[in-house]
Amino acid sequence: MLLPDTPEKCENELSWFYKGYETFKSFDRSSLMLVPYLRGMRIIHFAAWLAVQSLEPDFKTHFPEAGTSRYWNQLVKELNEINFDK
Repeated sequence: MLLPDTPEKCENELSWFYKGYETFKSFDRSSLMLVPYLRGMRIIHFAAWLAVQSLEPDFKTHFPEAGTSRYWNQLVKELNEINFDK
């Protein structure tokens, strides 16, 4: 969640992360394989949270796009763009 893009496109940021993290504890770099799955889970979890929050009175004020065709198309597009093969 801290990276601006996919891990493959964030070599500098990952290098900084490793350096800072490993100041305190070693980091198992194989755990980066979980990033696509965790990203997918975060997207789905947020969509579920949004559905629950939609019952709140000011919901549409803060999330006017939620539940629209555009919202669902974007969500599906983001999920489809996740590379689960790595």
